[in-house]
Amino acid sequence: MTLTIHWATELPTLSANAIGQLFYNSFSDMFLASGFTANEAQISALGLGAYLLKYYRRDLLVAQMDGHLAGVVLLKQPRSPKTTRLPRAALTLSRRLRWYAFILLLDSTPNTDETYIDFLAVAPNYRQQGIASQLLNFCQRHFNCLNLSVVTTNQNAYQLYKKFNFNPVNTKKSWLAQRYLGFQQWTEMHWQQ
Repeated sequence: MTLTIHWATELPTLSANAIGQLFYNSFSDMFLASGFTANEAQISALGLGAYLLKYYRRDLLVAQMDGHLAGVVLLKQPRSPKTTRLPRAALTLSRRLRWYAFILLLDSTPNTDETYIDFLAVAPNYRQQGIASQLLNFCQRHFNCLNLSVVTTNQNAYQLYKKFNFNPVNTKKSWLAQRYLGFQQWTEMHWQQ
């Protein structure tokens, strides 16, 4: 099996549905905690895949295993677009507004001198195969400074970032995150070359 890592701009046939499905498989708990039904969460995640490819293609780092989508990292930089346009999805207006709030709660704007790992996701059938580590290695080889936020209760992710010398900088709490995303506390982490 061969793992390759590319920028999404290098993959013109990259599927928005595949990215949306990967996002759903990795973050469906947050959708469900936000009040979406399982079907609405699936539709929203697929819409998010299209949203990411349309507005953040040049910020998406993609891992493929033998040509199949295995993992994705969204790396936001100060030059990254700032958009909150809603995808056309089969959702009611109230659910589209909930989707909008969901995206705004998760959205991060990097400082002028940093690259921010907005999310890292690995497809379920490729987990525990070092793909997240390979994506982080790539990031650390290509950037001097990386920041991210990790849900404090996600110890697997937290330990992975610690293994790559990310240091905790700050812990934040939010009742809004608890109410709409299903977690209350997250840790901001920093890595510098």
